[in-house]
Amino acid sequence: LKKASPYYQAETIPDELMSGYKPARGEWVNVVVKSGLLQFVIHHEPATGFVLDQNLNGVMIPGVAHTLKPAMGDVEFYLEYFETKEASN
Repeated sequence: LKKASPYYQAETIPDELMSGYKPARGEWVNVVVKSGLLQFVIHHEPATGFVLDQNLNGVMIPGVAHTLKPAMGDVEFYLEYFETKEASN
């Protein structure tokens, strides 16, 4: 684990995560929902969407855009950032 984000709620999700965050080369991001439902979209061909909850995490892969948005009502989640050896090359 390289670092963890603060907890985000529906009204505090950064614009970058809602409009399309693309992890850098060698960076993997685990999306952990503490409460509520979170829409998670992976923008590859074809785009794939999931609804994450406390029992289903999402994983952002390097070099691919992802968006996160509240699915219904309140949500609370955080991100865990991991780095592979590839990132330091």
